Amino acid sequence: MPILAVLLAAWLVGFVYISSQRWLLDTAGEPRVDLISGETRILPGTHRSRSVLRLAVIELESGPDRLLVLRAASGPGFVLQLVDRDSQQPVRTVRYPARLENRDYAVVLEPDVLPRRLRIDLRGRSSEDLTIEAAVLATLPSRVDWIPRLFRWLGPILVVLFLLWQRVSFVSYFLSAKKTKTEAPTARWDLLTGLLVFVGCFLVFRAAPVQQLIDSKFTTAVSHYLMIQGTFSLPPEFAPTGRANETYILQAVGNRTYHFFSDAPSVLNIPFVAAFEQFGIASVAPDGRFLRENERRILVFVAAFLAATLCSVLFLTARLWLPPPWALGLVMVFAFGSQIFSVMSRAYWSHSWAVLLLALAILLLVIPRFEHQAWIYVTVSSLLCWAYFCRPPLSLSIVAVTLYFFLRRRKYLLHFLTTGLVWATLFVAYSLSNFDSVLPPYFLSSHLRSGRLAGGILLTSYPSAMLGTLFSPGRGLFVYVPMLLVILFVVIRRWRWVPDKTLAVTALAVCVAQWQLVSLFRNWWGGQCFGPRLMSDVLPWFFLLGVLAVAALRAAGDEGRFQWSAVKVIGLALVVAASIFVNTRGAIARETAHGAGIWNWRYPQFMAGLIPRPNHPPQP
Repeated sequence: MPILAVLLAAWLVGFVYISSQRWLLDTAGEPRVDLISGETRILPGTHRSRSVLRLAVIELESGPDRLLVLRAASGPGFVLQLVDRDSQQPVRTVRYPARLENRDYAVVLEPDVLPRRLRIDLRGRSSEDLTIEAAVLATLPSRVDWIPRLFRWLGPILVVLFLLWQRVSFVSYFLSAKKTKTEAPTARWDLLTGLLVFVGCFLVFRAAPVQQLIDSKFTTAVSHYLMIQGTFSLPPEFAPTGRANETYILQAVGNRTYHFFSDAPSVLNIPFVAAFEQFGIASVAPDGRFLRENERRILVFVAAFLAATLCSVLFLTARLWLPPPWALGLVMVFAFGSQIFSVMSRAYWSHSWAVLLLALAILLLVIPRFEHQAWIYVTVSSLLCWAYFCRPPLSLSIVAVTLYFFLRRRKYLLHFLTTGLVWATLFVAYSLSNFDSVLPPYFLSSHLRSGRLAGGILLTSYPSAMLGTLFSPGRGLFVYVPMLLVILFVVIRRWRWVPDKTLAVTALAVCVAQWQLVSLFRNWWGGQCFGPRLMSDVLPWFFLLGVLAVAALRAAGDEGRFQWSAVKVIGLALVVAASIFVNTRGAIARETAHGAGIWNWRYPQFMAGLIPRPNHPPQP
């Protein structure tokens, strides 16, 4: 098991290196086809139409010349497009950041993936001239051609080989019929299956095409300056006055500039940012220039990594009550049928760290053998505090867990509260040092330009928000994740068999409180996003309810009070399929990034691209 963990860690590091494509330039063979003669310059286009340079027209064959190498002079960023000459549609688009010096870029042209007849276009992304000093087709050695595809599957291959080696023990573990909370967990196989869940989910999340990075802009810059200067503030060139269209992301405090949203994710991201910078992918150039494309590459990886880790944590939580097949099935349904797939793995939001930390706290909270160990309550308190530092609404979970300890584990309540007090003191000290206030502006409701919390009783938005948060076609939780309705129904209907009723009440209370908190904001729809993003904060609690619901069904079945029928199976399958369909659309269909209103049932966000947009008839 330790050897497998080390190999998978090495695989992840290699994944970052392979993604950087530096290895292609090191192994590129002799240039064989010169696509340009001399330097080529792209002159700036108009504001509405950027300049375009047709670099070459080629026909792919099965020969060795399948590595496109570009040498771009220092200057602004640009876009490379591979266009199908038959359909005239782009089949691949690569965005390159600005450069302080000449730099080479490599693109693999796969004959079995790309159309044979290709056109290569270069597009300028700014009003500055762009100079391409060389563009050639080079030899891609056969020993290198298969490396990316093999490496993509190397993680699953390692796990499968280990399972084949231990197949007898694994089959016995996986087919175990019963699993109750009082039995000692088979930690070794649970951890291995958790690794398998991580690898599988990470590969799927990483491959899904939709990416949306809005509020997270400049978070890696904060991580960078924390590493090299030990400061949360950004240099003067990041000042909001110089970025008029991004003032809501940045804020000025005196003569200093800060990221408007929480700095806690930037602190937690430091290991990822440092690793990427070691491979030459930095979001801040040596002269201080911000490189947006590099930040996108970092955050897309981090979002997929954290979402996949969350799925592993949820699996370990489910194993405390459910046998492996049920636990794995429930995790897969949540992984691809909830906001984990359509929101958290697609874009780096503050939810990414906050929800993962909450899930870890819940896992430690419910492991039976940790119940009487004081250090667990210190750890749970720390995890919940940092979840709050990432997202203020996580304070609801802190209150709920405090009440749970008061009712069930009063002996360790002091450990929990004392740890929280220490973190709160440090957080206030950080806020006073940087913002001259007890709490940062992001943690105060007064920062909302559209309205405050219901201290002023927002009668104009609260009624519609109450309904819309749950049932609107644009943000309705039960519209986008209908399986949650089934979970709530089962918990209520089979309450007698729910294994831990106090825990279930705690989870229900947090979910209801989050619903009310979101409804109390005038901007309850959460801005430009997919589906009920703001309700993502309670996904670990909903998952816990799902685990308790399945455990209750199994207990009722053992007593002969519940039986599966064809109608029940088909109905459940349809609800699960609907959840997976809706959230898969959000992960793979780029059209869903632009909805047509929160209440537009004629054009729900998840159907964008499948049905004609109202008032926009299809072109002949």
